[in-house]
Amino acid sequence: MSRTIVHSQSTYSIVSSCNRGYTLVELLILIAVVGVLSSISWSVYQGYVSSSRESALLQTLQSVKLVQEDRRLRLGEYVEGAYDPTNPSVSGGLASTLGWNPSDPNLEISLVAECQTDGTAPECSRGSGVKVTATHTQGESMCRIYNGATTSNC
Repeated sequence: MSRTIVHSQSTYSIVSSCNRGYTLVELLILIAVVGVLSSISWSVYQGYVSSSRESALLQTLQSVKLVQEDRRLRLGEYVEGAYDPTNPSVSGGLASTLGWNPSDPNLEISLVAECQTDGTAPECSRGSGVKVTATHTQGESMCRIYNGATTSNC
């Protein structure tokens, strides 16, 4: 916006100040709104990540269950062992003794399979069960006990 003033044969131009900045209060309100939105979105994101890890743990437990049940039906026993993603081919591990390998080569889940006795059948026989615990490298853990057709939480 420009105004022109004529004064004794010379022209003066006075420019009004239309370019003003944001006030401190406006900036503080903006920071508060961004902070609230980011805290809400962060908690939602964490929920998605946790749900994704739980799904991966359950999928891993189900795949181990299938291989364990196949072995029980063929040979009459479950297999004890562990799976460490940093050293998957360790002797005595689930990969070597059971023949189980994860579908994802970048699996970040360790497994421990332990036989559960019912007090009457010998350990790891047809009448016993197997307890499989899956632990994600970020700390979440899930455990299931498989005994033939039944599945229960630990």
